[in-house]
Amino acid sequence: MSLKYKKMILFITMWIMGIGMLTISFQKPEEAKSVPANANVASKATASPTQGITAIATNTPTPIPTATPIPEDPTKLKKCDNPKINQLIETFYQAMLDCDEETLTSIITDTSVIDIEKIAKTHEYIEAYDNFVCYTKPGVKEGDYVVYLTYDIKITTIETYSPSLDRCYVTKEGDSYLIVYNNFDHIIDKLMKDYDESDDIKELLAQVKENLKKAQESDSDLNDFINNLTSYIEKSNSSKNNSESEQKESKESKKQD
Repeated sequence: MSLKYKKMILFITMWIMGIGMLTISFQKPEEAKSVPANANVASKATASPTQGITAIATNTPTPIPTATPIPEDPTKLKKCDNPKINQLIETFYQAMLDCDEETLTSIITDTSVIDIEKIAKTHEYIEAYDNFVCYTKPGVKEGDYVVYLTYDIKITTIETYSPSLDRCYVTKEGDSYLIVYNNFDHIIDKLMKDYDESDDIKELLAQVKENLKKAQESDSDLNDFINNLTSYIEKSNSSKNNSESEQKESKESKKQD
């Protein structure tokens, strides 16, 4: 495999996510049945010398039943309409591309996890990000969000942009929003993994994969790049799994001895 593919391996999780990825209906009230114009009158008023005027009887209206609305799923994926979050995401990705440590420091929660050298390597063959669309699900506390974003990546020497999908965790501190970068606690990590298995995220992932497939079909260079990278990922994962299995067997063997 060429050097550029190997250098790109650190970046793969930002455009190929290994994530598994409600229609609310309101029943209309039944329309009231039409009532004849004279239905309210049971009898006409009459008078006699020995009998007073009889009261006019009326029908008591029957209440029209109304359907109970189905409550909306609070975790349903929604397109982000918060300009602060949308701007934060775009600023973050541009700062990653520019290796802008000062900007990154100002928009993430833990500056100790910033590794500019690693960031530079993962972006060595990335020219640009474009067409960001952000979607949100609620985070672990009020004001926090798990942000799923679709966007396009321009890879050096390849004309066609690669449709991509990623997710970030955004937390609110005061009036500002910050990105929790590379340092998730187990609660946040579990929440995001659960969301990854939800139907709406699977649907979003399927759409991005379909867009990527169309892009590959239109550009042989992009197709070769994706196929080579996918093959490399599969081999790396296989090698990692074999190594972990061997280590586990070795530990069990030592325990028995």
